[in-house]
Amino acid sequence: MLHDDNRVQLDGPTTMAFSEDVLARFRAYGWHTDRVEDGTDVAAIEQAIGQARQDERPSIIAVRTVIGFYHGGLMPYAATFLTFSDYMRGSVRLAALSRLPVTYVWTHDSVASARQVPPNGPSSTIATRHPSSAAAAETSRPDPSR
Repeated sequence: MLHDDNRVQLDGPTTMAFSEDVLARFRAYGWHTDRVEDGTDVAAIEQAIGQARQDERPSIIAVRTVIGFYHGGLMPYAATFLTFSDYMRGSVRLAALSRLPVTYVWTHDSVASARQVPPNGPSSTIATRHPSSAAAAETSRPDPSR
């Protein structure tokens, strides 16, 4: 098993909320453990995997990586429902301004298909993305009285 040891969690560095030595825990379970200090060093990762395959025990390899570093040819993407794209505005804007090759996939919502659409639902989300279609988005909102 490869453990992405990037030292980051949602609120900042993992040291704020997590102090466990993951490899020590798995060693205590009887696992083979190893560490690769540079997550971009493919040869070192391959070597660690090769050593793990020679051991009959289960293996965990902690690989130190850096969040946001794009390893040779990987294409980062984010996917969610369109209505949740509002929460992503800051990161989408930052990625665009930084010219980062991020693909965003905002997929189907209940636009004009549900009887009850909340006021902050997909129709209002579409209106904020395409101001010229605001009128069309409002007319496509289902009438809850029917």
